[in-house]
Amino acid sequence: MCSIVGFLGLGGTQANSDVEVRMNLALRLMERRGPDQMAVVRVSPECMLGGNRLIVRGDQNVGAIPFADGSTTAFYNGEIYNAHIWTDSPCDGGAILPAYAEHGIRFASQFDGEFAISLWDDRAGHLLLARDIFGTKPLFFAIDSTRLIWASSEAALSAMAGSFGLCRAVRGPAYQHTYAIQEPYTSYAGIWQLPPAHYLMASRESLEVGPYFTWDSETYGPETHAADLEESLWSALRTRLNHSGKIAIPMSAGIDSGIIAFAAEALGCAYHIFSVVSIFGRATVEAHSIRERVSRLTNCASITLIDFTIDDYERAMAKMYTDSYHTSEYYDNGALLTHAVMERIADAGIRVIIDGTGGDELFDGYDFRADFAVPNGWPRPWRKQSLYSIFTTLLAYTSKVDRAGAHFSLEPRFPFQSRLLAEAALRRASHTKKAPLRKFLLRKLPYGEPLAPDICGKYGFSMRGCDLKRIRARMRREWCLAHGIESPPGAPPVKFPMTVGRRVQRSVA
Repeated sequence: MCSIVGFLGLGGTQANSDVEVRMNLALRLMERRGPDQMAVVRVSPECMLGGNRLIVRGDQNVGAIPFADGSTTAFYNGEIYNAHIWTDSPCDGGAILPAYAEHGIRFASQFDGEFAISLWDDRAGHLLLARDIFGTKPLFFAIDSTRLIWASSEAALSAMAGSFGLCRAVRGPAYQHTYAIQEPYTSYAGIWQLPPAHYLMASRESLEVGPYFTWDSETYGPETHAADLEESLWSALRTRLNHSGKIAIPMSAGIDSGIIAFAAEALGCAYHIFSVVSIFGRATVEAHSIRERVSRLTNCASITLIDFTIDDYERAMAKMYTDSYHTSEYYDNGALLTHAVMERIADAGIRVIIDGTGGDELFDGYDFRADFAVPNGWPRPWRKQSLYSIFTTLLAYTSKVDRAGAHFSLEPRFPFQSRLLAEAALRRASHTKKAPLRKFLLRKLPYGEPLAPDICGKYGFSMRGCDLKRIRARMRREWCLAHGIESPPGAPPVKFPMTVGRRVQRSVA
């Protein structure tokens, strides 16, 4: 978990000393995302780049930011799991510049990982921004006739450019389930997210935005063999579980986190299970199954079963809408439990989390997805419903883990958000919910007989049984208080300045 920030002057505007002051202020607001190193560098008269670093690979010297080779400079947030193809450094960020030198503006399509990257090429005189294909890492930007600015949070952009006015939430088809604003919009008029799998290239006089990767029609060819799917899943698990220290595994009673835990056991990883088993003194529906599942992990010496109390609830409410957390509207009650889990992980001194978000999206685990209606104008080839869910539920649920992890200076990793696994899963086109994952868990891992949630589904980190309407109302009130307003704003958002999924060039004048 790190952060990035930057400024590019357009149409002759230069980066002056005031820009540097504001960039440092923005980095301090994002310091929790990367508390170990901070840097701001001027790479040209009109461009400055900066970032914070959370050290997971390397040390203060190995992997120190920025990454530079004399003519090219980069900062990034995330993890690149196939970095060994381009670098021998233990720090995966060392792969960025060699990959760019080899592949140019589409270098990000070569990476297996979760990332947001900003890169300045002094010879070409242009800036490149890129976000991973699942949108796992945030990358916000704002643009006008004089400057392009970007950062890993909306609050950081406000610190750089003055206050952006709040606007009405854009509610996509998943809003009634995730209570998150539809990307690429935010709660700020004129601040947007770069869409997943997209790059933005900008120079003094021109701007180009487009996808560096698309899910083409071949994705939906003949069904893949089960062995292909299982190998891609094993590959994703091995790379994400590769860490020299202890890893944290948030566990529900579901198949996704079960696979992660039993894979960690099979691979001999040092791991620590964290799970919520009661809420306000009342056992969760899944508590019995969680205890049964944990009892089967013969090598797990570290287990934290959490009783979520009213104190946990109040602490989460007090922190969730600060500048280092959710600054756009977000009212998912599960975020409160996620906060408590991340707090316990940080207290245990662990920095790396392996999270199961993505399994439900790729393997048809949501009943409610049947009521989605893909809106007119959503670009092909993402209009296929199974792909559209990646850009609705997945973005909203991943952000819950990413923001909570950032607040506690933790690095979440997501094995189910792997391109090869996604392509194998989509080719399967299974109509049986989670069937491939169920088979993998029961047949390929030392698991034993299936439990009830393995067959019938599960709730996950949810406060079911509580007054969810009242909780959402409280979350809405806390968000408004954090922004100094009495109710959510009614002003319309500023239209997104590009077409998602289409390459667009224009002058910055």
